Amino acid sequence: MPGSHRSSELTWSSTSRISYSEHKYAKCFVIPQRYLFCLLASLIMLNAYSIHSALEVIAVEYFDSDKTTNTSDTCPSTPDTRKQIAKRPRNRSLLVYDWSLETRLIIKDSFYWSRLLTIIPGGFVSDQLGGKYVVTLSVLFSAFCHLMAPAVVDLGAGKVGFVVALRVLNGCFQGVLQSAVLSLLARWAPPSERALMASLVYGSASLGEQIAIAMHKAFMNYTWRPMFYLSAGVHVVFCFVWHLLVYPSHRDNPFLTVREKRFLDEEADESLVEGWKKVPWGRILKSGALWSLGFLQVGSSWSYQVYRKILEWYLPRVLKSGVPWESAWWTPFFLYFWLTIFCGFVADWFVKGNHLSVTTVRKTFALIGNYLTALCLMFVTFEGCNSVTVMVYTTVWLCLDATYYASTLVLPLDLTSNFAGITIGIMWTVENLVIGLSRYVVNLLTTDSRMNSNVPYVVLFTIQIIGISNQQLIDLPSEMKEVLLEISPNFDENLKRAFRNEGVRLQRVQNNGRFIHQLDDVLLSIDDTKIELRNLKFPWIPDFRIVDLSSDLPMSCLDLNLNLGNLRIEGEYEANNTTLRRWLPVSHIGRIVIGFNNVRANGKVGLVLEQDSFVPQNYDIRYEPTDVVIRVSYHVDGENEVQNEISNSDIEATLGKTVWVQLTEILSNLLHRQLGEVVVEFSVTELLVDRDEEYREYAKGQAARANKLLDSLLCSAKDYLVAKDLRTVKTPPFDVVFKGKVSGVQQGTFSTGEGFLQDLATLTRRHSFSLYEDKHKLTIYGGIRLREFKLGYGGYQGQYEETAVSGSIKGSLYKNEIFVKITVKKEGERCSTQLDSVQVVVVK
Repeated sequence: MPGSHRSSELTWSSTSRISYSEHKYAKCFVIPQRYLFCLLASLIMLNAYSIHSALEVIAVEYFDSDKTTNTSDTCPSTPDTRKQIAKRPRNRSLLVYDWSLETRLIIKDSFYWSRLLTIIPGGFVSDQLGGKYVVTLSVLFSAFCHLMAPAVVDLGAGKVGFVVALRVLNGCFQGVLQSAVLSLLARWAPPSERALMASLVYGSASLGEQIAIAMHKAFMNYTWRPMFYLSAGVHVVFCFVWHLLVYPSHRDNPFLTVREKRFLDEEADESLVEGWKKVPWGRILKSGALWSLGFLQVGSSWSYQVYRKILEWYLPRVLKSGVPWESAWWTPFFLYFWLTIFCGFVADWFVKGNHLSVTTVRKTFALIGNYLTALCLMFVTFEGCNSVTVMVYTTVWLCLDATYYASTLVLPLDLTSNFAGITIGIMWTVENLVIGLSRYVVNLLTTDSRMNSNVPYVVLFTIQIIGISNQQLIDLPSEMKEVLLEISPNFDENLKRAFRNEGVRLQRVQNNGRFIHQLDDVLLSIDDTKIELRNLKFPWIPDFRIVDLSSDLPMSCLDLNLNLGNLRIEGEYEANNTTLRRWLPVSHIGRIVIGFNNVRANGKVGLVLEQDSFVPQNYDIRYEPTDVVIRVSYHVDGENEVQNEISNSDIEATLGKTVWVQLTEILSNLLHRQLGEVVVEFSVTELLVDRDEEYREYAKGQAARANKLLDSLLCSAKDYLVAKDLRTVKTPPFDVVFKGKVSGVQQGTFSTGEGFLQDLATLTRRHSFSLYEDKHKLTIYGGIRLREFKLGYGGYQGQYEETAVSGSIKGSLYKNEIFVKITVKKEGERCSTQLDSVQVVVVK
């Protein structure tokens, strides 16, 4: 269950240390493993498109049709056009099969229709079992089919059925490739590098098509068979290298360096679940975001087909362009590949630096890649016979369309990493339908004697507007608010009942002695007195008794008021005085119990939607005891036990403050465990019936608002810290006396100079924030972290009996989280920002 998985992971992180080891051959790899995966996937994608384009080139480009079209809707022929017809080299041995143009187009399109059979199944298998072996089998069988193509064509004596069957098989095998690779990207690409890695992998596809065309040009005067043998051989080599070096996930790869492993663990998508999982088909198919992606895909695919038709038909048969222009028209495709990588880099730069939110980046790039490209193709229709201007517009179109991979293509990873393969499979199913239908429609329009090519552009422009308009987020209508307020009381009662039952179950587990929480040792300096608390334990699970528990579904949060009763921490203490030890080497040792009476917990818990359930994520909870009791016991004369006790209502004036942060972290983890097990059982679809998708879009928009606000504040804060040179914080010196701590040493001292902590300029959001608002203020809360958390002391001195040591200390912390709560108050036309709370939650 998602809830139990997340809660157990959270409990583990609060009590464990992460250890990283490095394989002895890890440093033999020049580039990081994630980029090695990208490189191999890119080469496979490039060669795969080269393979499926080869037979298309043979079938269509070798069609011997030199007749010209002279109608009132075409441009007049030029001397260059007549030279092109006269000088075009032809190998007549390639035209022994008398296939009509319609037959050749069937051969070409059969590949795309057959891919429909395996795209979604390939994504399903990859999401459930991993995509590595799906890609391996796809590449291996595709290479075999391509290697057999010349023999099948010859043995079939040119019968079109054999060729179509071969294309269908190849389409089935390659259909699983695209969705499997995206499923692997969900496991290899950190959220801050998704656009670049996706652009690198999938952008190579356009390059593969151009390689097939270039090979066709090279072999057109000889024979076409070497094209197939060469591509198939290269594919087999790529298959072997892929299977040898690529792993299903970065967690399975033993060759990661410590640095890369740390980076991928810190940047990992926490919602990703490995192994077999139930696919929410109903939610996926009813998702407005998915169908919005479908519209975008329709617009992009249609646009691309029209562009190709400009090159194949509009240029030579309408504009009557000559030979000098033919190579120039195809050259931008090689530029297109590098532009896709550049766009991916720019998109990730905006996201990684918190300059723009992920949603804003994706929408901006989708806007550029759809609206502006549509305008370019619209302008083509108004240029008449001006080939130069037409070429400029289409080249600009290609440059703008390079944003596709950094927006539309990568969106399935943003929407659902667990089912990215299925989601992209549905998208590309739509794309292949569009490719098949658009080829038929565009061919019908462009082969007609009127050659009126304005209709496809108008349709293109309309479809792309629909695609963009469906991506806009909507506000929660008042009717939906009424629905949420209506279901809240019943939801609250069921939640309270389930929460109590889960508490009883956990109490039974506690009675078996399975939960003992170990706290870190504490060292406290008060003037020249040093107090050390060690072997601290919180030995049970508290009973979270409900005073009040209510939901605020419009704000996607819960309001909690709980009574935890009396809590205590047990351990040992040692106290000594530095001045006294200079004259008399004695210290005080005994047992200590720190009690917190009548602890209350109240505040808000943010909820996020995962699959069909709520998951608690951000905890704005305050724990408050009425008083703190310190009990100590120690022995006098080796026999008599003395017990003393003090109490104080101010926790800051007692030793209780030294363990309070650790205790509240444990309590939050336990609350997360109990609440997570309960909340995840409620189905959003069942709660809202047919309004669940509307609520999902709204909840996603609320999270985007909170994230955008925090990202802008972090960006301003980092700019200020850099400008004022405040990236480093000075920490106080360390001065301790110890006894029996180091290798049997009986007594020693350890002191440092002033220390440092950096780098504050690497503050970044850890996950989505939550928010709540009223007419006067808006409050956001959640976790941030330092990407680079370094600390140390410039110098230290130690005295261990007769041994003196000195030096410097430097270290890095790779797991940290800081809870922040920020309020934006509305004051007329202005807003003021206030930092309400900052608390270090995890430092490992």
